[in-house]
Amino acid sequence: MLVAAAGGRVERPRSAPILAPPADADVLLALPIAGIEPARLAAALELLGHHTLPTHPLHGAVRVVVPPGEEPAAIARALATSGLVRAVEADGLVHATRVPGDPLYVELQSSYLDAVRAPEAWERTRGDREVVIAVIDTGIDLTHPDMQRALWVNAGEIFGNERDDDGNGCIDDAFGCSFVSLATADPSCGYRLAPPNGLVSDDEGHGTFVASIAAASGDDGRGITGVTWAARLLPVKVLDCTATGRISDAAAGIRYAARQGADIINISFGSPSDSRLLHEAISEAEAAGALVVASAGNEGPGGATFPARYDSVLSVTASGVRGAAADGSVDYERGAHFASTGDGVDLFAPGLDVAGAVPVALCNRGLWLCRSEEPYAVAAGSSYAAPLAAGAAALVLAERPGLAPALVRALILGSARRGAGGEPLLDVAAALEAELFGIGVPGTARPGGPPGRPAAP
Repeated sequence: MLVAAAGGRVERPRSAPILAPPADADVLLALPIAGIEPARLAAALELLGHHTLPTHPLHGAVRVVVPPGEEPAAIARALATSGLVRAVEADGLVHATRVPGDPLYVELQSSYLDAVRAPEAWERTRGDREVVIAVIDTGIDLTHPDMQRALWVNAGEIFGNERDDDGNGCIDDAFGCSFVSLATADPSCGYRLAPPNGLVSDDEGHGTFVASIAAASGDDGRGITGVTWAARLLPVKVLDCTATGRISDAAAGIRYAARQGADIINISFGSPSDSRLLHEAISEAEAAGALVVASAGNEGPGGATFPARYDSVLSVTASGVRGAAADGSVDYERGAHFASTGDGVDLFAPGLDVAGAVPVALCNRGLWLCRSEEPYAVAAGSSYAAPLAAGAAALVLAERPGLAPALVRALILGSARRGAGGEPLLDVAAALEAELFGIGVPGTARPGGPPGRPAAP
């Protein structure tokens, strides 16, 4: 388009900037120059042969259709040189913050996963299959539909031949290893094979529930989602069918997980007593490159239980107070009434009305009140706050592969936001957004956790 300049000289107008439209753009936005209303611009562009969509003053621009078979870039250039617009760009799509397509997410999980800003974190990453989370617990249901895709697999082992094919000290550990002692396990469990062995199927339910909170397969159209959708789960069975175990077996399980290359080790059990053996096992795991995350306990004020109380462990207690509203909603900005608090507690994460997977055979037995015909339940406890933090750590490692465990912990603690009573609350998105140079040196300060931990052995 040519315009008349002062003195009668005719010159070509300066081209407006084009914010490079994608090759598949179907609608462009023409932003009018000052003094021209969008409706007037639309009329002018129609006279120039462009097809526009209905325009409202609040749009602030005119929507120009890219005809089938024509290049968006060519249309954009024509608009930019018309002298009528100040900029041209594609009328691109916007998307709601990413949430998984798991059918129970909205009903059972969105309230507490929103509280830790998991959906915002999923906009950056949903996890990485290379990240391994070891769950030191009662085992995992290997047949559960939300667990199968997430299971760690030992390619060096042949399951069922009763041999230690890869020489790692555990027979048949194709999917993990059990260290539950025949001598100390409850006789009702009916164990017959001496440990360590690969019989890691969950006969109590706690381990499956914990594992699913951290890393149940996400966006797969089934059940629930974990905080990370793609990490692998390594079951290490140290608790028997009554959810009870020995410190010696727990220490062996931690060492096994570390030697199998676990990036994160989740411990959702505790003891009131310190143990040099357990502490040494954790130190070995950390030296091997694993971040140890542990539940602080359900003992109320008085400090974390062991091993969560150890200085280098990421110690997590439960948040969640049920409000007075008729809908029974939970306020996750406050510590749960049952949560262990005080010395050795680093972080609060939702631990009330948390959803998890349950072995099918255990549904509606004992404490597991499953949904009708579905192997999922809702439970409470710091045991279920810890795997939320473990899943967050897995997302941090997916975003920053190879990051040292102390730095992963520092990012999570340094990015925690403050709750209603000053509690440091898990913020998954903030942990992914945090800059390393803004985080203090690990071990010199512990946000939200008072001093006074046992010295390293």
